[in-house]
Amino acid sequence: CVDSTSAAGDGAYFGGRLAVRVSGNSVYLAFTCLRGQKLFFVSSIDGGSAWGAPVLVQHTPAFEYMHVVVRFIGNRPVVAAVRQPLETAWPRSVLYMRAEDGNGDQWPSTWTLVDQSSEQYIGASLALRGFSSRWTGPVIVAHDDTDANGVLKVYTTTDPVGSANSWSAMALPGTARGRYVSLRGVGDRWWCSYQTGRALAVRRTSRMTTSNTSLEWEPEHVIVNASEASSGHWQQMLRLGAVTPGIVYSTEDATDRKAYWTRQSSSSTNNAIDAWTAPLYIMGSNCSRVSSAVVTNRPAALCEERIDGDWHFLYTIAPAASGWTTPLSTAPTDAPVTPSSRARVPAPPSPPPWPAPPHPTSHSRTT
Repeated sequence: CVDSTSAAGDGAYFGGRLAVRVSGNSVYLAFTCLRGQKLFFVSSIDGGSAWGAPVLVQHTPAFEYMHVVVRFIGNRPVVAAVRQPLETAWPRSVLYMRAEDGNGDQWPSTWTLVDQSSEQYIGASLALRGFSSRWTGPVIVAHDDTDANGVLKVYTTTDPVGSANSWSAMALPGTARGRYVSLRGVGDRWWCSYQTGRALAVRRTSRMTTSNTSLEWEPEHVIVNASEASSGHWQQMLRLGAVTPGIVYSTEDATDRKAYWTRQSSSSTNNAIDAWTAPLYIMGSNCSRVSSAVVTNRPAALCEERIDGDWHFLYTIAPAASGWTTPLSTAPTDAPVTPSSRARVPAPPSPPPWPAPPHPTSHSRTT
């Protein structure tokens, strides 16, 4: 933890909240310390080889940050978070903040309050995206209710700064109750995936045009996969190419937590929302959570798994840009993998050099 202060009774300083965003060669990291009371931001402009000094974004002694999301929107780092009082766990607040410079060295002194509720589960899952060619402000999705499958709310603003009183909220229409939300702009629509009951569901907006100032969501979600294992416990939507969504997700059953892959079965934007490939098992047998990203134009997935009492990280990358096509046939070995016995896998080819967001040459870096 970069917070080197000490105080009796604080215990573990790392709060366990971590968010990362990559844009070209720049890496943006937000994380919490001091039992979740301090929120830091740090960035790298060379792919993580060297890092600037961590910047304290906020220190709120009476509160802790439950969820943190970082993005790079409109040439500025932005952070959304869910905060709650240390002693009572409510009211919970959904918060937003935009850096005052492109590096994230300077931040406003206070958060912008997006929403607040006495319900314990507001923001129990959180997603943030922003700025497409047809949208002028950030979009946040969270769920808000007193049970695990709460009402999904979408918060939007047309203000690039996301200033106070500029946000509007709407509950998704129809039977949109869920958690573990993921949000992604794919083609000319926003797509949202989430767990609802014991199923994985997806929603999308109507097609956006240059004149759109509001988001119009289709009236109902579509169930991608339903099973007794409770699909979509942890999941993340990806964009394949320009117009095709795909989802890496895990099941929730205590004895069978595997990671799966599914994608829209056609790359056509006119394809029906319910046309998805059959779920494909890609890794793990006891995944506590999964995360995914597109690496060198191919979907990749990371799974946190407990084997014989020890925690392991499992990683897999699809053989093609369209994703995985062959299911994993064997479960991972229970024997811990030591560095000396680890199989050496050739590194994928380096991606083309994408332009990084502007950074002043005076921005200090420490190795």
